[in-house]
Amino acid sequence: MKNPEVAVLLVFLCGHTGLQPYVYGATGGTRKLADFLDRSDGNEETSGQVFMSQVDSAENLKERVRLTQPGNDRRLVLTKENNTQVRPGGVQALHLSLAGAGQVRAMWMNPVPFTRPADFKPQCTYHVIRAEVMLEGNVTEGRAYTYTAGMFNATLNEAVMKYEPGNEPVTINYQCGDENYAMSPPYNFTIQPTTVQKGDRTKELHKKQINAIRNVSSANLSKTSRVCQGVTCFQEGERLGKVALIADMGIEEDVVTIRSIQEYVNQGKIDFVLHAGDISYADNFGPNSESHDRPANNSWVWVQYMTSLQDITAKVPYMTSPGNHEEEFDFAAYLNWLHMPWNESGSSSPFYYSFDYLGVHFVGISTEHDMSLNSTQNRWLEQDLKTADQNRAETPWILVFGHRPLYCSCAIFWTDRCTVEAKEYRKDLDELFRRYHVDVYVCGHNHQYERSWPVSFGNVTAKNYNNPAGTVHIVTGAAGNPEGNDPTFVPWFMAPWRAGYSLSLQTGWTLMEVNSTALVFSYIHIVDSGKVVDSFTITKNNVSANLL
Repeated sequence: MKNPEVAVLLVFLCGHTGLQPYVYGATGGTRKLADFLDRSDGNEETSGQVFMSQVDSAENLKERVRLTQPGNDRRLVLTKENNTQVRPGGVQALHLSLAGAGQVRAMWMNPVPFTRPADFKPQCTYHVIRAEVMLEGNVTEGRAYTYTAGMFNATLNEAVMKYEPGNEPVTINYQCGDENYAMSPPYNFTIQPTTVQKGDRTKELHKKQINAIRNVSSANLSKTSRVCQGVTCFQEGERLGKVALIADMGIEEDVVTIRSIQEYVNQGKIDFVLHAGDISYADNFGPNSESHDRPANNSWVWVQYMTSLQDITAKVPYMTSPGNHEEEFDFAAYLNWLHMPWNESGSSSPFYYSFDYLGVHFVGISTEHDMSLNSTQNRWLEQDLKTADQNRAETPWILVFGHRPLYCSCAIFWTDRCTVEAKEYRKDLDELFRRYHVDVYVCGHNHQYERSWPVSFGNVTAKNYNNPAGTVHIVTGAAGNPEGNDPTFVPWFMAPWRAGYSLSLQTGWTLMEVNSTALVFSYIHIVDSGKVVDSFTITKNNVSANLL
């Protein structure tokens, strides 16, 4: 059939009951909400939290915390060699984020009620390894704090690990925790340079044993070779940076997504995870929801979600932007769980920020806050993009990510999100994207995958991706949200900017590979053994001579 999306649209409009569990606001969403409510039921144990009031003794609590740790055969460790008594507690939901030049932030939860700062001694102990040489060890002290929105009743911690930035990767071995409670198992992660790795690294690699030589799968790169030493790949002398792009995940339905990304992380095939809003789906399960007899408890959702990510986020940075499902309690959970480098990037708000990594200037914006012309966010964004556009020799790509789409063709939300709402966002952002040559915009909100041709002010600038004169828009919102995915799209003639999409209910995520002249995108269906169902490549051959 030439336009299969038309058939899906007609089925949806005719009220086919088979789609109802996956349609926003239909019975499937109600069932999921009921599942959430049943699981909360005032019992924090369902969230993975361990509170002193829930156990019979400190020894039992210590054992339970041990069992919740990654690699649960590890005993709780002391940070001192003396006989200092360690109280019951633990390390859960450990996650990393980039925190400005030469800095990585670690955050985690200690599942005991917060009392006062003096009762806690959060810290990270770590060693920096550069060029296979381990430098002296470091201990960085952190801070402990809490918040009360959504009935949260535990202790959050953060500490910043520092290293000397440069043009080569840096590996950090570390443990985080509290010397009064417990330390995490040891982890390690590798921080890549902010710019593209290039030069004579290929010569260095040829002196070593080459484990694999294979071609880049994308047709546009089929004539260039990729050389791998272990899991570090170089293409024509440049290492390929790799980023997992997700949006709209939540708990329970996210299990297969987490498992898939974790496999990539364990094989060294992901440098960091980028999440464009709607993170845990911790809505307000209380008086304003369908259950009027329950307290407003949504903290267990955040705890369960962040804990489920630990085997990913303790190994690679996790960079986020807020979505509409983070707005409960005035974004309190988002602001306390996820600290992004907003101050380090000249922003006046924790909701929008930027950072350079892998030769890309990444800009996280908040579509949930004012972006109109002359707003604080809009003024900051223009200055940030202007600076980045003048720095293409170091970071040849600009990628902006936010939650809501500027271009989309979802049939269910066509008359509101994809026409009225999207046009409002385009009015605020299209001119900035054109003026400062933004290469890609990544978003979610719609629970599906689609991509555009290069587009500007609603017009397709070309039906190819070679030196595009417009911005490419990617919706990747099918990562496992509790409301179900959406397979409905309007016909092509109604959305001429659309270049590809996934007509499926399956969960999926997008892999981005980057070097100085190409961005390769692969959309992966998880249950199909990681099958790539859509891929495309954006290329540039007009980059600065400094990149060659």
